Amino acid sequence: MRLIIYVMLLLYPFSLLPAASGGKKEKNLSDEELMTLVQKQTFRYFWDYGHPVSGLARERSNGNDDIVTIGGSGFGVMAIIVGAERGFVTREQAAERMLKIVSFLNDKNTDSYHGIWAHWINGQNGETISFSRWKDVSVVLLMTCGVRLNGIGLLKVVRMYSIGIGHPITVGR
Repeated sequence: MRLIIYVMLLLYPFSLLPAASGGKKEKNLSDEELMTLVQKQTFRYFWDYGHPVSGLARERSNGNDDIVTIGGSGFGVMAIIVGAERGFVTREQAAERMLKIVSFLNDKNTDSYHGIWAHWINGQNGETISFSRWKDVSVVLLMTCGVRLNGIGLLKVVRMYSIGIGHPITVGR
């Protein structure tokens, strides 16, 4: 049921377009209003549906709320940055979520392979969840580029959001 609600929220902006609504309902949104609406709905998905322990984006296709996805989490990180810039949450709230994500990924109990995370991870304990019947090595190698780029961007973002929520956020260089 929750998935249906999130899909509806993500698709809502398209119902505002005349062709999508059969021409019956017409809202004259400016480009800025439409952009804000799309950004807010995207942000809300990642913010509200983020895993409570890890802060990472949940994998929604398998019915297990503890499986988080690294690729989707990259989109979530960017949506949180936009959310803070657009005032959907405070910079402090965004920084706290980023710190939760980075701390979880950096935790010694979270599986990584020479600094690379598997496609799916258990959001409670950080264990790799197999993506297929084969070992996750091929998936890890396939995801390397995206994760590395997301990771570099994430570290820069966390440093940008060093706003002093009890202590400065310091993550590598």
